[in-house]
Amino acid sequence: ALFGGRIWTEASAKRSIVVLDFGLYDLTLLPRVSEELRRVASIASTVRRHLSEKGGYKLVNVPAEGEVMAGVNSGYFFDHPSEAADIGRQAGVQWIAIGRLAKSSFLFAYLRIQIVNVTTSYAVDDFIVEIKGPVGSDRLIERGAQHVADRIDEAIRAASTAADKE
Repeated sequence: ALFGGRIWTEASAKRSIVVLDFGLYDLTLLPRVSEELRRVASIASTVRRHLSEKGGYKLVNVPAEGEVMAGVNSGYFFDHPSEAADIGRQAGVQWIAIGRLAKSSFLFAYLRIQIVNVTTSYAVDDFIVEIKGPVGSDRLIERGAQHVADRIDEAIRAASTAADKE
């Protein structure tokens, strides 16, 4: 099938993904300031861009509205990967990535990510990327998001290789 000027084979169909917007779990004394919300909003778009450009993923956008954002912000999807998988199935992708920025200080934060196989509804990986330094730095957030994209790609490649061997 032709998609965006590129020919997608069966193998590349296995590399389709939804990266949900990242939720913010802010425990600082000044939670949810507008600048921090802007930074968190930029994480998912950076991850998406990196996966598309470097990993050749077919990205599918899901409107960030109502129930989906409530599930993202509350951490509900981390506890219920099968619910996240339903979003992926509706979007017609093989994978869905769920992310959350946990900020307990202005000097460090943690990006927590789960990669869910939409077919099985199970998380194939759950990892944390630590960001050290002034968390208000866009450059640090950008580097953290790029590292997240690399880890997502590694997890999907490993899960796909394991599935191909079965």
